[in-house]
Amino acid sequence: MRNGLIGLLALLFLAAPASASDQVSSRLRGILRILTGERTSFGITIHITTKDEKGTFVVYRDGDEEFRLEFRHPKYGFTLKRAPEQTILAIERHRRQYVGKGTVAEADSLRPEGMALRILSADSRLRAWWQSLVAFRGLDRMNEEVAAELLQGLIAVNGEKLEFHAWESSDDLSITVGDVTIRYCPIAPPPPRRKLDGPIHACMEVDRAELERTILRGLRRAGEVLLPTAALTGREPFRIVTLTGTPEEIGTKHGKLLAAEARRAIDSTLHLTGLAYTIDRGEWFPSVLRTAWKRLAPHIPSDHHAEMDALADAAGIDRETVRLSNVFPELFHCSGFAVFGKATKGGKLYHGRVLDYMTMIGLQDAATVFVVKPKGKHAFVNVGYAGFVGSVTGMNEKKLSLGEMGGRGEGKWDGVPMATLMRRALEECGTLDEAIDLWRKSPRTCEYYYVVADGKIPDAVAVSATPDKFEVLRAGADHDRLGKGIPDAVVLSAGGRLDELRRRILAGHGKIDAEAAIRLMARPVAMKSNLHNALFVPQDLVLWIAHADRERPAAECEYTKIDFATLLSEFAD
Repeated sequence: MRNGLIGLLALLFLAAPASASDQVSSRLRGILRILTGERTSFGITIHITTKDEKGTFVVYRDGDEEFRLEFRHPKYGFTLKRAPEQTILAIERHRRQYVGKGTVAEADSLRPEGMALRILSADSRLRAWWQSLVAFRGLDRMNEEVAAELLQGLIAVNGEKLEFHAWESSDDLSITVGDVTIRYCPIAPPPPRRKLDGPIHACMEVDRAELERTILRGLRRAGEVLLPTAALTGREPFRIVTLTGTPEEIGTKHGKLLAAEARRAIDSTLHLTGLAYTIDRGEWFPSVLRTAWKRLAPHIPSDHHAEMDALADAAGIDRETVRLSNVFPELFHCSGFAVFGKATKGGKLYHGRVLDYMTMIGLQDAATVFVVKPKGKHAFVNVGYAGFVGSVTGMNEKKLSLGEMGGRGEGKWDGVPMATLMRRALEECGTLDEAIDLWRKSPRTCEYYYVVADGKIPDAVAVSATPDKFEVLRAGADHDRLGKGIPDAVVLSAGGRLDELRRRILAGHGKIDAEAAIRLMARPVAMKSNLHNALFVPQDLVLWIAHADRERPAAECEYTKIDFATLLSEFAD
């Protein structure tokens, strides 16, 4: 699919190579006039064929205000229709359409005129390619030498040769990139004021500004994820932010320091994922999140609410947007272990946490390690993401470390969000028993599994928690889903990953040190979607962290050691 998308971008954003025939060059010049906005009324069909998939785009544009885009696919088919008075997104498979009426702010508008500058981010190479194409507008002949350089930019990314084919009997043009073939077919432009009505669908009225913003920002973020500039790929592999004070002070510092990164994370979670979720499930994603927030919000501490609002204000982001992005993990449901005592060299406790979670949406661009000291609470280190105040991976100054694994039960939201429970344990609990007690007494959501380790004892447990059931699995205990107990070990995973993790721990039992513990998290225990890994040594207040990059899962990237004890001394200073 990645090759298919890059192949499509070749058709839409690149000019002809120096060796292209006159027919190919002529037809690419026609595409160029469409892309640069010189032609404002047209119709085109684009057929995309890969080894595994087939899909067809049909696009009509009529002037500066109207267009119709159809994507014909058995599973992901949709139609997007826009006119001055309304915008409609129709999901064919679910026979639903979302209708938005009224005005839209220019920055998030799908209005065809000038949309390229709004949808092509400065952090995506597509922006530079499009600007290069604009330079060709008005030229009678294309500068083939420069065009070839543009094409080489794609070849360098994809590593595959492009082949062109033109038909004498039509204006069609095909481009083949590896196992992807794209055929461009000009068709008659639409009649004026093309009727927007389609087949009978269940209609849902939505805010038009939200509808167009979700689509535009989702597609813009997709361009950054697929073809990022060096501003994203060349970032430092590690970002540490220290925050201290009242909730308002912590949120304000967070928002000011990480405003750009928080926006990227929100565009990934709310807009890019939201658009895909809506098309796949036939449910309007912002409405689903609002329902979740309404039920979860009463169970979130008031100081967390205050921190989120201060973060939003400081970053210049709407407060509701930040709130909704912070309950995002409740809709999408990794491996963990703790070994100590007889299982390790010297009996030291090593707690490994593997987060397998949606690397394809670019969350690694917002990866941040937070060192936080809330006023009147325990200091903690939180392996997280800009704009997100909860925790999924962390350790506190009381030598407690935590990780989690999601399960089933989406929609069971009348309780404390998982990420809120994790953060509360870090900032409120000082012992293993206190953490277990917090989970037991709190109203819970969905199905989650936790590994909690206490370096002071040392000891660790796994916790299985749903809204109705609560189970604590002690180290070395047998379990019908996790297998026979391993002495001085807690092991949490599923399927073949669980089998491999158990095999590795048994093979190294009694000899595991920090390096060996990191190797326990290597592929295939970590999945291709491995977003970050953490190894905690809570007795020493030390941790190692690896974040995924654009090409590799976290397990294949470099680990960075963090001395939490030294960072804590900064708060004292």
